[in-house]
Amino acid sequence: QTPIISGGMTVTGWSLFDSTKNIYRASVGTGINSRQFYVNGVRAARTRGPSPAGLTKTSAGFTTTDSTMQSWRNQSDIEFVERSTWKHLRCPVSSIVGSNITMQTPAWTNEATSPNPGHPFNGNGLKEMDAPITWVENVYELLADPGQWYLDRSAGYIYYIPRFGENMTTATAVLPIVEKLIDASGGSPSTPIHNIVFSGITFEYATWLWPSSSQGYADNQAGILWQNVPATAVKAMGNISFQTSKSIQLTGNTFTHLGGAALDFANGVHNNTIQGNVIRDISGGGISLGGVFDYNTTDPNQMTDSNVIKDNYIARIGTEYEDAVGIWVGYSQKIVIQYN
Repeated sequence: QTPIISGGMTVTGWSLFDSTKNIYRASVGTGINSRQFYVNGVRAARTRGPSPAGLTKTSAGFTTTDSTMQSWRNQSDIEFVERSTWKHLRCPVSSIVGSNITMQTPAWTNEATSPNPGHPFNGNGLKEMDAPITWVENVYELLADPGQWYLDRSAGYIYYIPRFGENMTTATAVLPIVEKLIDASGGSPSTPIHNIVFSGITFEYATWLWPSSSQGYADNQAGILWQNVPATAVKAMGNISFQTSKSIQLTGNTFTHLGGAALDFANGVHNNTIQGNVIRDISGGGISLGGVFDYNTTDPNQMTDSNVIKDNYIARIGTEYEDAVGIWVGYSQKIVIQYN
């Protein structure tokens, strides 16, 4: 058999909500949150639109000449997204009053003060950064194209425009609502979780909600592993996560339809093996190994050493966080990375 560990909620009860735009709606209940949605196993796109007209940066956000934005619903769920050389930045809106757009903090502060080498939110004078943002995302009023969706968290409804050939009465619609499919950690660096084998399992449908918080997505490098946030804040989000671990084996598994990074091994990990797995359709990175503070220790229990990443097939990562990488290794020794 093929066992499946899933963090997804099946969405049923669809009805035609707007016949002009072919928008379907289903109730999911209030209190549900997710950044991803799938229909028949295919990732749908959150609503998005171009940079608003007449956008000018201020100390707290922007001003705009687009008078329609102030009527947009659920304004604190709206995100401004920017491609900035190797970085991909996302900052949530706080409010839109008249022509003034106020962004949420600390996301606005974190992204506007990106460290050197910089490229902070809203540019650094380079030619490719002339536009203040690349697109606006998660706006119901921008729902217009087949394959787009919108979650109204306050009202408890999800909206979707079917692609050609999709029948919402028979389609399999899945909303990922769990962030951690595995969250495994030793009690301390000297007492790691150890000697466990996961083999032949499919891990699917998980989300990652950090970018939906007031922290936003303030990348510095390598996607979700290095955020320009205080050192005490969460740095990484693997939907399958092993911290302070030893001799864990992940062999012949499938990791798919995930909203963070697929695999995250960090903070004192030794002799672990990641071999022969399929990793595909991931919002962030594929495999990450090593903690961001491992370089600053003389304790061998806290170091990352003697791990193997071998024979894995990695495809379509960075689907939501475009700065992510397939395999990321930091502050590690005696590692084998082979035939991926």
